[in-house]
Amino acid sequence: MSAKGQLRRFENKAQLLRHIAEETGTDIDTLWDEYETQIE
Repeated sequence: MSAKGQLRRFENKAQLLRHIAEETGTDIDTLWDEYETQIE
């Protein structure tokens, strides 16, 4: 995957997690850790 593609995916993931954090009131670091665990 190109660096540009990875960056775009990262931005989308960050935006998604930020949205979920706002919607659920969950800490974004917690969501990030859970996401990383799921994709391994």
